[in-house]
Amino acid sequence: MGIIKQNGIKYYTPHEDLRDLLKKELHKKKATKAGKELGEDDKEKRKKGNIDRMKVYYLDKHIFQAMANLAFFFEAIAKHPELEDLYGDDIRDLLGVRRNKSAKHECGFMFFNLLRNILKVDDLHLEGEEIIQHDFRLILTHHAERIVRNKVSAFLAGGYKKQNGRTMLVDFKKENVRKVILDDFSRALAWTGMLASSVDNSPDDEEEPHRTFDFRTDELLK
Repeated sequence: MGIIKQNGIKYYTPHEDLRDLLKKELHKKKATKAGKELGEDDKEKRKKGNIDRMKVYYLDKHIFQAMANLAFFFEAIAKHPELEDLYGDDIRDLLGVRRNKSAKHECGFMFFNLLRNILKVDDLHLEGEEIIQHDFRLILTHHAERIVRNKVSAFLAGGYKKQNGRTMLVDFKKENVRKVILDDFSRALAWTGMLASSVDNSPDDEEEPHRTFDFRTDELLK
């Protein structure tokens, strides 16, 4: 396991075998792109077969299982707030809200890094129309924007006032602030929706998945 304990803090890193697998696959891709792999002997074929088996192993045993565990865990917490008392501090650690100050991480750095990399935000460049049509992450971006809008809407339901130079959320319904702010979010949601609607379903998306998820959190908690 990728766990190191220092000064009473557990530091988690990706599993060594998973790191090794991705490094090998990346090296092979780069070599192929550079035209260095013109042919494969028996040894190379066996090595490739081993990499393929390790890929399947880690997807089955770790990546997809981790996604199922996280989805179940957070849905259980969301539907049963009483569990927050038991896991609140652990969730803060998991998402990087509580962090090692000496590392100079921003609050929520793990959540930020995960979402940013899922959406490939660091890969920003002027997209051609053909690329946009096949970027399924634009659909995920629209989902994320809708979630943000709903979260903001819930917290702004009572309006706001300023106190000590800071905006405070209170029951201040005389101001029509909530509608004004949500109108701005709705415009952003309309833009992400427009981009999401421009994405064409690829033939692969219409096929039955090789792996998927099928569980009901409420039933599992009975």
